[in-house]
Amino acid sequence: MGQPADLLRSDGISEEALRPFSPDPMIADMFAESSLADFLSDIMLPLAPIPSQDQGAGDTANQTRLQRDYLDFGTSWADMTDFEAMLEGNYTGPLQSINNVSFNLPAPPSGTKTPVLGESFGARNAAFLRSIWRWVPTKKDRGGADQLDLSLPSINFDSPETRNLAETLLPGQHIEQSLRDRLLALILGTCDQAVHQLVVTAFPSADLLDRLMHFSLGVQFMAIDSWIHVPSLIIDANLELLMIIIAAGAVLSSVMPIRRLGYALQESSRTAFATKLESNNQYTRDLSMIQGLVLGIHIGFWSGDKRKMEIAESFALPPITMLRRAGRFSRMKANFTPPTFDDTDEALEFKWREWVQRESYKRLAAHLLIRDAQTSMAQQVPPLLCASEMTLELPTSRKLWTARNASQWRYEYVQLEDSLQDKSISIAQGVSQVSEVRNNRGLDITLSAMVIVHSVWGAVWNHLQLNSLIRGPSSSEGLLAPNPWDNSISQLLEQLRFIFSDWGAQFRPQMALVLERVVLSLHVSFEQVQLFAGKEGEEEARRVLPGLRQWVFTKDARKAVWYAGQVLGAAGRCSSKAMQDFNAVCVYHAGMTFWTYAVLLDSSSNRQRPHTDLQPALGSNSAFEDSEIVWLDGPDGPGVQRFIALNRGKPVIERFSHQNYAESSEAVPLSNAKAVMDVCIELLQRSTGVGGDGTSMPLVDNLSQLMRDLGKAAHELMQGNGRRPKRPASK
Repeated sequence: MGQPADLLRSDGISEEALRPFSPDPMIADMFAESSLADFLSDIMLPLAPIPSQDQGAGDTANQTRLQRDYLDFGTSWADMTDFEAMLEGNYTGPLQSINNVSFNLPAPPSGTKTPVLGESFGARNAAFLRSIWRWVPTKKDRGGADQLDLSLPSINFDSPETRNLAETLLPGQHIEQSLRDRLLALILGTCDQAVHQLVVTAFPSADLLDRLMHFSLGVQFMAIDSWIHVPSLIIDANLELLMIIIAAGAVLSSVMPIRRLGYALQESSRTAFATKLESNNQYTRDLSMIQGLVLGIHIGFWSGDKRKMEIAESFALPPITMLRRAGRFSRMKANFTPPTFDDTDEALEFKWREWVQRESYKRLAAHLLIRDAQTSMAQQVPPLLCASEMTLELPTSRKLWTARNASQWRYEYVQLEDSLQDKSISIAQGVSQVSEVRNNRGLDITLSAMVIVHSVWGAVWNHLQLNSLIRGPSSSEGLLAPNPWDNSISQLLEQLRFIFSDWGAQFRPQMALVLERVVLSLHVSFEQVQLFAGKEGEEEARRVLPGLRQWVFTKDARKAVWYAGQVLGAAGRCSSKAMQDFNAVCVYHAGMTFWTYAVLLDSSSNRQRPHTDLQPALGSNSAFEDSEIVWLDGPDGPGVQRFIALNRGKPVIERFSHQNYAESSEAVPLSNAKAVMDVCIELLQRSTGVGGDGTSMPLVDNLSQLMRDLGKAAHELMQGNGRRPKRPASK
């Protein structure tokens, strides 16, 4: 159900005005004037003179910046010096000050809280905010700023996702009025007293909270890495956990007030968890408390809000430390007594719950390893966990985990007992014994494969860091310096790709997506790509440019676009609902790889190609000029190998379209950066409209906007549009 347009909150702000930004085709042309397009146009092409003080205030329309939160470059792509001259190696001028430019920015309608282009934007030393990943807080940013979102326009508000819930996973357990009131009391304890009356009078009904809870638990139950045991859950045993479970369901809603309710509940739960942990430190060893902490971190990190993301990242270590200090990453020492048909009902229930707790710790550890690897790849930061320290066993068969009661669990356990008696395989041994994992019926094979895929990221990260330490002083030497460890890591990843390719349905497309993204890291530095795109301003872009300009003609670059194509191919095989969170970031990384390759290759087409040991001099000046089609998102073959080794062929990706209920496809050349970015956006936007109103998640919206802007800017550059007269010499 859509949001009523005429609903007003008590502060007089319309609900419509507080909707998160969602790209609209009607405003697509505005992106040509947004920050990234300005940067690319101005840094790659000659600039017009900067307006003087009396001119700066006159043309504010062209200075409007569309704010972003997650993955926001945080920069104005305006007022940069001649990037075309930089590419040609001729620019020697100073960095351009933007003190004389007026930036009178209206408040964004998206409801974002991160002032990425705030009051200090015009300052001399703040032409660029120093990181795309960093939150820049202002006086208005504080805990509890979204407490008004705990109230809904109507107490009986509805969400399409919860209308037709399937069979309940918790028969007989519902949120009644008394439990709703206990939740409300807990939440009020985290709120400012000034908002108590509004929250009390417009807090969601018990029925809506109940449906959000069951929806959230259904998502958790179906997840590959399910780590909260739903069938044995007692909903009123831990109110903090119940609150964050409801929040996890609400943030997935397509109805904006309910989604904001979810994020407000997540904020309240963070305070509630901290209070309870401080009141009694024994809770640091309580499974349900740690599960609640981890779920809250997951919601915050993939929220698309930079404040919540930074807080979530900073709170990622405490639950890891709690489990590590409690020895929960080590092999379980206590013996477990298997169930028998002679067990009484009480004995069987006890054994089931004992097994559930043991298995919950294993799955929680596996989830933390997966989430930590994804956070590291998304943020380009060191991982906090290493698979080698996890000597506890891989998760047990999903049939046991999803058993609805003790009797069903016993039946499944007896069926698998022989396999369960086999020598167990630990998480640390997963990579080295991957072939044995597939044949072990006692394991959750799909989740184990997911754990193995993410386990190798720690080794890849360490390899990349070692590479950066042994590089030469110049960027070009660093990119081309041979490393004796390269082959071993590459061979390991290629072995895993080969082994998993034979697993069939047990190796899901989203796992292939992550594995291809891991391999991609060996061939392109996302840090340098982002510096080139304006992460830390013009000086850093100029610093990495020579190395990237040599990289674009190497085998590594062509391998990079090949693996980026494989990321897109895997994304295309995923379900539409899977294109969220880290999977969406993988598609963005693939798009950035294509974008950098296309822009640099096009800008260098008139330059003499640098000779490297990795690629011989060829008659063709550009990979774009060859007539042989090379499908980057297709299967490997001779054409692909010729492209990688000899730079032969025209690299393309496949674009699908649906017209009149028929599906068709076309080849999109990599030289068309805008169309390539559009393909990436279309992959992400397949998740749009889950609730029927065309609403997608904020993270997907932000990534789509960013890629659309990058593609349009590159298109204008490659077509020669937007070229402006050279800057006149200063007097």
